[in-house]
Order: sequence, then C-alpha cells, then structure tokens
Amino acid sequence: MRHLKLAGVDDKTVMLIIGHKTDSMLRRYYIQDDEVLREASKKLTGYMKSRYNSTNTGGQSVDDALPMEPSI
Repeated sequence: MRHLKLAGVDDKTVMLIIGHKTDSMLRRYYIQDDEVLREASKKLTGYMKSRYNSTNTGGQSVDDALPMEPSI
C-alpha cells in the first residue's frame, strides 16, 4: 500500500486494490516513514516562508525534532 500511495494513487483506488472497505482501515495500516514526514515538513516550511516572508515559522522542522514515544 505504501508504494501505491507514494506513486500518487488515490485512496479509493488503493482501497479497491488491497481490499480495505473503510477509510479507517486504510489509515490504520498506512505507515508513514521518516522520509515522507521530512518531505512534508520541508513543504510546510517552504509554504510558511513564502506566505509570511519570514524565516521564523514558529515551529520546528522534523529534522530538528526529537523522536516521540508512541502513545498506546
């Protein structure tokens, strides 16, 4: 499923291919890796800089963040 999502296949099609019947099942089993999270952080940082024309986005990029303990 991860490769389908990274390739840009929409959720409905992924669900049809792998047999998940609900969005919640798709979300439960779709595991983001660190690279995807880093890329999302870079995109958000770039957006915030361009939107507010500032280097201070008020947050911390994923590269600088400490790992979080999973909540159970």
